[in-house]
Amino acid sequence: MQRYEKDSTASVVILYDQGVYEYEQIGESLKLVKTIYKKIKVFDAKNFDRMIDQIPLVSSNEQGERLVGFHGFIHSGFRRRHLTEQELLPSYEEGIGRVVNLLVPHVDNGSIIEYKYQIESPFLFHLDGWNFQDVIPKLYSEVIVKEPVGFSFSNSLYGNKELYLNLADWRKDCLQTLPNAYTFRCPIYLYAMKDVPAFQVEDFMLSPKNYLARIDFEPKSVISHKNFKRRHHFSTTWMDVDKRFKKDLLFGKQLKEKGYFKRRTPDSILSITDELTRAKAVYGFIRDRFEWNGILYNYGATIREIFEAKTGSAAEINISLINALQAAGLDAKLMMISTRENGLPTILHPVMTKFNYAIVYLPIGNEVYLLDATDKDMPFAMLPFYSLNVSGRVMDFKKESFLASIVPYKQNVYYVNSTIAAQRDGSLKGEVNSTSSGYVALERRKLIKAMGAEEYVKAKEYTKDHRDIADYGIEGVENIDIPLEEKHSIRVYPDGNGEDILLFPFVNELYFDKNPFTLEERTYPIDLGYPFSNIYTMTIDLGDVYTVAEMPQNRIMKLPEDDGLCTINYSQTGSKVEVHFNFRFNEYRFQPEAYASLKEFFKFAVSILKDEVIVLNRL
Repeated sequence: MQRYEKDSTASVVILYDQGVYEYEQIGESLKLVKTIYKKIKVFDAKNFDRMIDQIPLVSSNEQGERLVGFHGFIHSGFRRRHLTEQELLPSYEEGIGRVVNLLVPHVDNGSIIEYKYQIESPFLFHLDGWNFQDVIPKLYSEVIVKEPVGFSFSNSLYGNKELYLNLADWRKDCLQTLPNAYTFRCPIYLYAMKDVPAFQVEDFMLSPKNYLARIDFEPKSVISHKNFKRRHHFSTTWMDVDKRFKKDLLFGKQLKEKGYFKRRTPDSILSITDELTRAKAVYGFIRDRFEWNGILYNYGATIREIFEAKTGSAAEINISLINALQAAGLDAKLMMISTRENGLPTILHPVMTKFNYAIVYLPIGNEVYLLDATDKDMPFAMLPFYSLNVSGRVMDFKKESFLASIVPYKQNVYYVNSTIAAQRDGSLKGEVNSTSSGYVALERRKLIKAMGAEEYVKAKEYTKDHRDIADYGIEGVENIDIPLEEKHSIRVYPDGNGEDILLFPFVNELYFDKNPFTLEERTYPIDLGYPFSNIYTMTIDLGDVYTVAEMPQNRIMKLPEDDGLCTINYSQTGSKVEVHFNFRFNEYRFQPEAYASLKEFFKFAVSILKDEVIVLNRL
């Protein structure tokens, strides 16, 4: 095979992949074992991404999934090279947790990569699902599920592709337990698809899991009695879920510690009379006390032990915050959500295994504040970006749980004010001052801290693109409750030495400089995460050096229903030219039908920022 005929642009294709989900007795424990096998063909080695797989591993403080038995080969003609565990790179992915990345060494055009591994899971009902579709095309994909009698799962098919195979059979010796050596029979299911096209991932989307062709499994019931006669049904109503949560070791029982937290929270905080001010103080106290260990949630330690240790999972930290807020007389509640990468939760009926994260729901007056104390750079009423996933379930143990929207922080602004003046040598010299707030500031603060302020400044000071940038300064990195401010001096050199001299007015760093939407058609929703504004104001003093020969026109573009606005205004008073650019999204979630207008909206804005020039003549 020299190329894949159904997609001639594909540089790689998955020839075959298979998952086998079954249960095995390993030592004294019953484990869920997932065996994965894949075979991949490379057509264009130059455009081949070495990271060919990302394997999530669920874990808690007490136990976790293990990847075992990895081995594979790279076949290049008659040559065969072994793949070993050295190609596996453990890492951490926000919103997912522990992952193992598979990076393969050099491959040639025509190489075939073949590998196999197993995941041993102590979480018997984390059957998860199987993706028939990927970002590269597949010739054939199948999953085999061996479900012991006593276990019962339902399944749901997602995406717009039909199954090629949907088979069922029985096996007599599906599972043998120790020490009594019970042998269980089980039904075996096989689901398969063939000739599955690549899923086209693009910016501003929720998890591809929501839209690609896949099958999902959800536990229904299990025989739990020692005589194998009593069947335990998983929650069938939200009322059942509420009852289970009240008794849960991590959630229900640990949410009854407000007396302990009242003794541990400073009186100077508890005595604040204004509720919102008191809530902010409690939030800062918990956020600054704890270090997040990177685990989403776990069982084992009590919430008191977590408080003393000053470190814990996301759920434990936010449960501590709920207790502290309740100790301060505030009506804080637990809100279960699914992170963006985990996919949208099922909301029509109770499927709690699809919720993998816990935040805080806090009503004060007529406002609702959603809180997460795991990130020391996170201001009050902001959530990590990976938490912005449409909706969650608020666990109200006094009444009934209810569905609530995840509304992001709204004041997300990147504002830049530039002032430059023409010099006798033809250049324009001045200052650029920028202010970032909300998620824009959060992203920049994290980048500054990751690089270090000194390296960040070095990266910002440069001489290129007809600009010299120097004297870079930053204010407000540590104080997260105020906007982040950056400023620097700049010298700009216009294009051209003849009669017409071209000045690109946007001398500042651009918040975006390309259209993120490039597909002919998009079949899944657009999700920006949060509304934002991008504002540039420029004052250009031409003095007695230049005069304006030609100025671009003032223009405006609006999205329907006042969802977005982009304006550009040029004006001149004497020797000074004023430029005002305003790009604003009031809405942040759009259906696929809006894709064409959004694509034109960004095209309009990028054209202004990158292509428009003021034509000058030298006096």
